[in-house]
Amino acid sequence: KQWYQRRVAITAGVVYIYITRIALQFLEVILPFQYTWCKILLEEITTIVFFTVTGFKFRPYIQNPYYKLVDADENDLEMSHIPDETERDTLRNRAARLESSDEEV
Repeated sequence: KQWYQRRVAITAGVVYIYITRIALQFLEVILPFQYTWCKILLEEITTIVFFTVTGFKFRPYIQNPYYKLVDADENDLEMSHIPDETERDTLRNRAARLESSDEEV
């Protein structure tokens, strides 16, 4: 799957460069002066299509195998615990003791 995505990206990049750098220069040479706006129109359409296809092909999605998230277990959920007033007082006392011990040093 990853190789397929890289191949699509490289192919799209090569086609975009070919159209915007080579084909449009050729088109500019063969078009009469009153139709030179067609070159600019084709360049803008090519750019919109390239970025739309690139954005669509490489959009994030839920089942992406390259971005797996590790499931949280019960131990990780303890960090989301909100302490009550008694626990806050205990934490404040510990912090005060640590500050007083730092001042003595």
